[in-house]
Formats: sequence, C-alpha cells, structure tokens
Amino acid sequence: LTDVTGVQTCALPIFEPANTALQQRLAPYFWASGEKREAAACVERIAAANPKDPAARRKAAEMFSAAGEGGKAIEHLAALAALGAASPGERCLLAEQLLQEGRLAEALRELKAGFSPKTRPRCAGIAQALAEAHEKKGDAAGAIAVRRLVIEAGGGSPEAFNALALACHRQGRLDAAVDAAARGVKAFPGSAALRNNLATLLALRMDYPGAIEEYRKAVELDPSLADAWLDIGIICRDYLNDQAAAEDAFRRYLALRPEDRKSVV
Repeated sequence: LTDVTGVQTCALPIFEPANTALQQRLAPYFWASGEKREAAACVERIAAANPKDPAARRKAAEMFSAAGEGGKAIEHLAALAALGAASPGERCLLAEQLLQEGRLAEALRELKAGFSPKTRPRCAGIAQALAEAHEKKGDAAGAIAVRRLVIEAGGGSPEAFNALALACHRQGRLDAAVDAAARGVKAFPGSAALRNNLATLLALRMDYPGAIEEYRKAVELDPSLADAWLDIGIICRDYLNDQAAAEDAFRRYLALRPEDRKSVV
C-alpha cells in the first residue's frame, strides 16, 4: 500500500485527520496479514495523534504485546497509567511486563496499584515471581517488601505468611520471622502448617515453652505431623528436662514413622 510518491502511507509521520483515519484502516489490514508489528505501529501513530485517548493507548499496548514487543507494550501501558485510565488488570499486566524486563522496582509499584479483589489471584502469582527475582539477585530485603505487600494489600493467606517468615529468616531476621508467623497464626488459627513453622522459629529463638505450645496445637490440628512430635520429644528431653513428656512424644512419633525406630534414642 503506497501513495503516489511511492512511500508507504503507514509510515507517514504527518498526523493529519485523514492520515489518522488511514492508520485506522491499515491497522486491521496489517493484522490480518500477520504483520503484527506494522499493525501495532499504525495504532501507535493514532495514539500519538490523540495523546489523551486511552482507547488508542490500550489498543497499542495489546498489539505490541501480541507482537512480542514488550518494551513498546510497557511504554503504552505506562502512558495509560499516567492518564489515570489503566484498570487494575492493566496495572497487573504492566507489572508483568516490567518484571520480564527486569525492572523490579517499577514492577512492584505497578503491582501495588493493581491490587483489587478481582485481581488478587493474579497479583499473588506476579508477587511470587517478583519475590523470587529479588531472591535470585540476593536482594532479601526486596523479597520481604514484596511478600509484605501481598499480605497488606491482599489480606494474606497461610502460604503468604509462611513465605514472609521464611524470607525474614533467610535474611537472619529471626524476630521478624517469628512476628510474621505469629501474625499468620492470629489470622489463620486453624493452619497447622503455620503453627508448626511458628513453633520451629520459637525453638530457634530458644523460647522452648512457646515452641512446645505451638507444636502441640499443630498436631491437634493435623495429627499426621510426625516431625512435630519428634521436635517436642527433643526439646522436652534436651532443654526442658521433662523425660516423661519426651518419651510420650517419641512414642507418638514412632507410631507415625515406625521405620525410624533405630534412630530415635
């Protein structure tokens, strides 16, 4: 498709009304022809001619993303956000694109803006990937910030609290890890996994009575937690000088793990 000068009309840089209308006709033609990059470029010119039109920005972002042009998609999603017209889902999409580009701080900003009841599951997935990206870079503080965001903005879950507690522990912040697990237990008192992890953290902090209390609550909720009984036995025997309680705990452990009989003294 060329004009009388032999130049492709889609490439014209003049944003006159007729030219914009032509871009609108050419975009679907290129798209149907499989030339997604050219189609997206036409829509981009429409957006440039109408900078305050969110529909054009939205369409350009969608088309560049489909064309594999992540950088261009980010540019138009960011422009849409700057107009105040981006939906929570679009902010999530922008967060995903920024994450793929390795722009973690910007991804976190958009993730915060994208939280809503409808996008919560999607945000949780993005947050998990974002936290892992921070951890891969050795940025434990960044991972903790992301996991805290998930809890504060999304209401949390046993898995989210456990992940935050683990991230804090990895950074050597035992008190913060205990606090995260304790908050999780308060929010989800019926989670045996949370109580079990809180007990382990309390034992690491040498709060042995507190650890025993949480371990016992954990096995009440889930009697199959064999390792909890083993830990109760070790703590009672080695730190609390309560041989009777230790023997009872070991018996309960061996009832669940009879193959370990020779290893339990």
